[in-house]
Amino acid sequence: MGTPQDPRRGGVAELESLHAATRRLLDADDREAIASVAVDAAVDILDFPYSVVWYSVPAEDALEAAAVSDSVEPHVDGDPSAEMRHEPGSWLWRAYEAEESRRLTITRAQAASETPLHAVITVPLDDDGVLTVGAAERSALTDADEKLASILGKNVQAALSRAERERRLDEQNRRLALLNRIVRHDIRNEMQVVLGYGNALRDHVDGEAATRLSRLVEAGEHVVDLTDDLRTLMTAILDERTERPVALRSTLVGTADRIRTEYESATVQVDDEIPAVDVLADDMLHSVFRNLLVNAVTHNDTAEPHVEVSATTHDGRAVVTIADDGPGIPDERKEAVFEREVTEASDTGGVGLYLVRTLVERYGGRIRIEDNEPRGSVVILEFETVD
Repeated sequence: MGTPQDPRRGGVAELESLHAATRRLLDADDREAIASVAVDAAVDILDFPYSVVWYSVPAEDALEAAAVSDSVEPHVDGDPSAEMRHEPGSWLWRAYEAEESRRLTITRAQAASETPLHAVITVPLDDDGVLTVGAAERSALTDADEKLASILGKNVQAALSRAERERRLDEQNRRLALLNRIVRHDIRNEMQVVLGYGNALRDHVDGEAATRLSRLVEAGEHVVDLTDDLRTLMTAILDERTERPVALRSTLVGTADRIRTEYESATVQVDDEIPAVDVLADDMLHSVFRNLLVNAVTHNDTAEPHVEVSATTHDGRAVVTIADDGPGIPDERKEAVFEREVTEASDTGGVGLYLVRTLVERYGGRIRIEDNEPRGSVVILEFETVD
């Protein structure tokens, strides 16, 4: 004779409610919140009044209650996580070690609380713990009950896995951000010493020695610029999205002015007709334009590099073009120059171009390179305009 079935169980309404509960589980911030949502779902959706999420405590070789339902709480003296515990050898520990759900009848002595006799389904949550959902003393649990409990258990397991991945990622990001600050601080401090001595020597050398000294100082200044690029890149990678309207014209003009000051032999011409629009970006938009302009000047093979900057708007998009008269980029490398693997060790501008695409795509924009006429390259950027 088969296990009794409840035709009302496992219907569309319950499955839809479980689906909604899954969304709440995946939105939960941490393990405690996940446990709370799981218990509420077991009670409100599946009608299991005696429900508990138990988490493993590896350091203590125990299972402890992380969340309990309202029907369980009155039978617990004090904090459930302290009062409700199971250790190896108990019925719950055996359920935790099992690879499938089980149906059991739990006495008051077994319950790790004063909860009355009740039927229970145990659902293992991998190494994280176990979900127990129970009904009143005389209830007969069905196959449909077990199926629904297993679905909830799998959803809890998925939410716990996601929360753990995010926890580890957050921790890695914190360590990486700290390392970034320390390394940049140390590099900048040492380079300030190098640049200080280098500039102090300018009045004491001439001829070939002066030329070499100037190259040394330029290289040191470039290292300092690279630490700024790394800071911007780390901000783009680690920080939450903070896009907002940014004035396109003033950002372009201001960045071009600074490049003219730094590179006196270069001509950076900005079109007078740059549209007075805002684009969706953030405070790092100037880094996008700075890196592209620096790249156009420093990788130019002429004595006096010439760069032209223009912009237009159409259908809610702003299109910015930065055209140079340098050696150009072969077709087979036009896409590759933005890749991290290429910019790490190539002659295409270091981390700068990878940073540029990272930021532009973060803003929801696009970037590409075309040939300039009669020579050189044109970088074309598209941004979303903001009314």
